[in-house]
Amino acid sequence: MRRILRVLVLLLVAIPAAAQVSVKMTADNYFAVYTGSPTAATTLHFTGAWPAVSTPPPFTAAPILYVVAWDDGSTYQGLLGSVTNGSGYVTTGSPLWQVCAANQLLPSSASGAPTTAALSAKIAACNSSNGWHAPSVGPNNGNAAGAGFWGNVAAIDATAGWMWDTNTSNTCAGTNGFLRGGCNPSEYLIFRIPLGEVGACREPVPDFVIDWTTGYGTFVANGTSSQNETNHFWSVQESDASWNRIGPEITGWFPGTAATFDLKTFYETGARTKLKCDTYYRVKLAVSNRCVSWRDTSKLVKLKCCAGEVSGTTR
Repeated sequence: MRRILRVLVLLLVAIPAAAQVSVKMTADNYFAVYTGSPTAATTLHFTGAWPAVSTPPPFTAAPILYVVAWDDGSTYQGLLGSVTNGSGYVTTGSPLWQVCAANQLLPSSASGAPTTAALSAKIAACNSSNGWHAPSVGPNNGNAAGAGFWGNVAAIDATAGWMWDTNTSNTCAGTNGFLRGGCNPSEYLIFRIPLGEVGACREPVPDFVIDWTTGYGTFVANGTSSQNETNHFWSVQESDASWNRIGPEITGWFPGTAATFDLKTFYETGARTKLKCDTYYRVKLAVSNRCVSWRDTSKLVKLKCCAGEVSGTTR
């Protein structure tokens, strides 16, 4: 009997803990978060309403995370947040998200969230009609104010993208039109994301060094120390010693991982002017993958006229 009990204890110790899911989210105006299977919602975890950011205690992972969102028919609408599953992390705006329109109005209150049974019926309808598709993604949290929408929601990742749906509605057309008032794309909307995919996500990490050791003839960045990226972005712009911008910013997205990059040719081709000696330039590398759409780092470099001279700072 002691031997059997010992074996049972060992087996129990060997069972890994279930992954825990953390959600940080807000919506203009209302939302509700559920988990379930690909065919049904089984648990309603919490609801929320603008402008509060909901950060409930972690809960046990399931195959699918569902987020129901709807607005009050007034100005602005959008969903913003992030999801963590174990060590995996995804923001809104990631291509891992899908959306389907439920074609049912809900009350202008978070308490109007559908029951799991009602939501499951809508999920079944979305599945049978092939109604799932990519959401419409607008400005990210850090840039929303500049785009004429909300101010920055400090509690949420600045790179998370506001997302909603146009659902081919004419009132939602145009740049960021789905975010403006009067756009009702057959709400309520059902967003979903596979939590297994979230758990496999690793945030992209930008990192680079600059070679100016041979003088004006070479201005090269090496981004091979970056991690987990599938696309990358370079930017070069003249600046002063206090990081104030001067003149045009030359930018470009590139597929694949960051590597050695000829900043001199890139800048001079885009700006149609030569780099200047004894002048500051700010260089930015941003990286993205299907989990997180933007992470960046920048260096301020003063280009010297003679070989072997280089100075710079990073932020």
